[in-house]
Amino acid sequence: MRKSKLKKINAVILGSGGYTGSELVNILSKHPYVKIQNFGSERVLTGKGKNINDKLSLIDVVFCCLPDGEAQKFAIKNHQKVTIIDLSGDFRLKNPASYLQYYGKNHKASNLLPEATYGLTELCKNEIKKSKLIANPGCYPTSILLAIIPLISGGLINPRNIIIDAKSGFSGAGRKNARRFGKKTFEGFYPYGAISHKHVPEIEQCVQEKTKKKAAITFVPHLIPVERGILSTIYVTLKKGLDAQHVRKKLNKIYRKEKFIRVLKSGVLPSTRNVNNTNVCLIAVLDGKHKGQAIIVSAIDNLVKGASGQAVQNMNLIYGFPEDTALEYRINLS
Repeated sequence: MRKSKLKKINAVILGSGGYTGSELVNILSKHPYVKIQNFGSERVLTGKGKNINDKLSLIDVVFCCLPDGEAQKFAIKNHQKVTIIDLSGDFRLKNPASYLQYYGKNHKASNLLPEATYGLTELCKNEIKKSKLIANPGCYPTSILLAIIPLISGGLINPRNIIIDAKSGFSGAGRKNARRFGKKTFEGFYPYGAISHKHVPEIEQCVQEKTKKKAAITFVPHLIPVERGILSTIYVTLKKGLDAQHVRKKLNKIYRKEKFIRVLKSGVLPSTRNVNNTNVCLIAVLDGKHKGQAIIVSAIDNLVKGASGQAVQNMNLIYGFPEDTALEYRINLS
């Protein structure tokens, strides 16, 4: 904990004009312990000398909602001065070669990668509380990892045979890409990144770190003609003798005290409508058609639990605020 939870902290959002930045402004404007400072991303990134140092001396936390590659530039100069919560992919992958392969550019701050903490809140709380550089997870990985890590760790499913069919609202592609797609965004839905998607190494790396087991993930994401929401359908092979009831029981045990994770009763399936504008992840489990198979369905709001909400949840942990401060956890399952 950095400061008394009764005292306000000062926050800066770099890239407040994008989807995740705008969502952060919306959430933090309701936060009783945070004051958003009003100097923009361009001045922070290009500022030099005493002036920028004086400004940063007044700041506690910086949220980076910038294109991939840009947060590295800020972190190199300022990681010892402020807490950084990065919502891009810059610090998610620990291997610079993997970053080059999946992001198409060299990593400019590879010396900071060992310091970065993966911010999957419910499963990394102790690490997050002590960190000054948070790699906020991707939206798809959040919906997937919350569902599968407890099951892999507990030996309930085979980590070498996981198939994921995931669908996201077009905001998941970013405001710039959404504009580029134009009318096409609303005329149908389509897969992308089916052969090589940057979230696959992120998912497999997190599984390895949290369970000490290697995963083999087949992942195909799709953009659908709605603005927000992610629905991930995950097909898994169960350990012999297990069924969906065992999986549901395990997830309930792991998440029984977590306000933002809800494991649904048998026969109830989630919709993105249930979770949009909340920081909640809904997880449902059902038996597959064939014995020894199960289907897991996970739903989140890609802009909240999949991005800005989880970033604020991580900030709350770091600064000792109640974890749910400024975050919506009420849902309507009707």
